[in-house]
Amino acid sequence: IHAPGKAHLTGFALEAGAYFLRWLAKYYDIPYPGDKMDFIAIPDFAFGAMENVGAVTYRENAVLVDPHVARQVELERVSSVVAHELAHMWFGNLVTMKWWNGIWLNEAFATFMEMMASDAFRPEWKTWLEFAPSRGYALDTDALASTRPVEFDVDAPDEADQMFDSLTYSKGSALLRMLQQFLGEETFRQGVGDYLRAHAYGNTETHDLWSALEKASGRPVGAMMNSWIFQGGFPEVEISHSPEGDGLLIEQRRFGYLPSVGGGEWHVPIVVRLSDGQTEEISTAIVGVTPEEVRASGPIEWAVANAGGNGFYRVRYTPELMDRLVDSLGRLDPLERYALLDDTWAHVKAGRVDSGTYLDLSSRFQGETEAAVWGLLGGSLSRLHRIVQPDSRPAFEAWVRRLIEPAAERLGWEPAEGEDDLTRKLRGILLRTLGTTGSQGNTRDQARRMVDQLLENPEAVDPDVAVAAVYVTAAAGTEADYHRFFERYRNAADPQEEGRFLYALPEFPDPDLAEETFKMTLDGRIRISNGPM
Repeated sequence: IHAPGKAHLTGFALEAGAYFLRWLAKYYDIPYPGDKMDFIAIPDFAFGAMENVGAVTYRENAVLVDPHVARQVELERVSSVVAHELAHMWFGNLVTMKWWNGIWLNEAFATFMEMMASDAFRPEWKTWLEFAPSRGYALDTDALASTRPVEFDVDAPDEADQMFDSLTYSKGSALLRMLQQFLGEETFRQGVGDYLRAHAYGNTETHDLWSALEKASGRPVGAMMNSWIFQGGFPEVEISHSPEGDGLLIEQRRFGYLPSVGGGEWHVPIVVRLSDGQTEEISTAIVGVTPEEVRASGPIEWAVANAGGNGFYRVRYTPELMDRLVDSLGRLDPLERYALLDDTWAHVKAGRVDSGTYLDLSSRFQGETEAAVWGLLGGSLSRLHRIVQPDSRPAFEAWVRRLIEPAAERLGWEPAEGEDDLTRKLRGILLRTLGTTGSQGNTRDQARRMVDQLLENPEAVDPDVAVAAVYVTAAAGTEADYHRFFERYRNAADPQEEGRFLYALPEFPDPDLAEETFKMTLDGRIRISNGPM
């Protein structure tokens, strides 16, 4: 159900929705608890979506999309929102938390299941790798002194409102993913199905799910997970050689961005991958307040202390182990490489690693091929670019160009025949970083030409290149460009085009234009529902 004239934007969500209903019923081993399912696209809707049984309501940009002009990330957003709402048909509707203190599990589980379902729907999108930035944002939020427990007592409506944030959605789902990977996927699925069948059409508390997973796994799930949800923050896991030299010593302490942030202890499910340079082995441990040793069957050449990259904690290695790990980057999985880079960047922000060391590590990623890892690199380099001293900025921009140009030149500006979605996404990330943080003149000139083509015909430019061109042009844009972008936002052909021009407005460097953008968020020219989600 949609506004007149938008029927051509509904096909992708209907395809995804039909797939997800069938996939979720099979995963839970429980039929869909309804007799029909309508999607309702609302032009001005305060939330992203709402999981009413049989009639899910959506903000337009969360369900309407034209696959011919949309980027992979825009299709991914529609896919994930649809999967999230349909996951609630079982976890949230068939079984409902008893009170608002349990809303975290309701939303976290739907977020976790949206990624499970999306990964099955489009495995080439590498959903869990693409989730890494959300996990990183939750870690950043949770490292603040102002963080909160995931679950807390709720006595008033405004206290319930506080739960609808990254700690509920992203941290909560990351904790569930960590638990699933530690217990095993099939064991986890069996426990969840048992929980839903036991409590169908009833109300539950968090411990009811832990009990079902304990029964399925034989592990102390409740004791382990309660240490994560009833206290704010998370640990930093420090890795060193054990005194005997034939293993690793693992210790935990709370990670925070301020020295005053301390205290707390967790039952940390650690999965370690050890290598003697030729063969590899996996070890697991639950690390508490007492340091834990992980023994190896032979000498340790290198080790990954967050094997698979799914743990909700930071890792810090001794300099020797870090050097060996960096020398073995090619042996790491993409999510492990992302976690290594993200942890190091977090240590820079915490003042424990200098930015020169981080740039040194970044230079080792010049041959990286994953869009998510390059996205992290691009974002961190942009942050450094904002604070580097003006007289050092040209040298920094030249360094960024040397890092990125080989990869950007390899991909060029035009997609190749049969190219996959993530390669297209990577091209957009590289070109955007090169033209903004790298201030490369040729990229800025080409971006401006691309924007002119885009304004004439949205289908003339690849969607990921189009977004890069819009942001690069905005970063060096004039007042005339600003007004062109605003008019295109007001008269966009679809929600995705509306978003790319709207969210580029704050990128214009003129302070007066920034002030104008701010005013428009208050006077109604920019709808409140178009705020970031």
